[in-house]
Amino acid sequence: IVAMKEEAEVIIKCEPTSWTLYNKLIELREWRKLKPSGHGFYLPAIAKAEELLTYNTSASCALSLLFFSDGKPSDPKPDHPVIVSNMGKLASKFGRRLSVSCIGMAEKSAD
Repeated sequence: IVAMKEEAEVIIKCEPTSWTLYNKLIELREWRKLKPSGHGFYLPAIAKAEELLTYNTSASCALSLLFFSDGKPSDPKPDHPVIVSNMGKLASKFGRRLSVSCIGMAEKSAD
């Protein structure tokens, strides 16, 4: 789990599916350790995600990337095409092994 901040922060790294992971996820859900705040920057998060995804060298292992955000990048407007390019590079690098999902949540009044 990578927090999308100005500098991406790894919250949970390479954790096997277990009760330990479950409890860590519950803590996140309850906002005990991490609360949404500030802006969500895609470029640092994508770079950190690539770094973490690269740890798995097994060509047969499926990989998943999920963005949970209000959907609107806080990266400067000129960087928006770079976000698209970097996502394309990730897709090329990992191919069919990688699935990408996005969940956007924001107030109805948000643009």
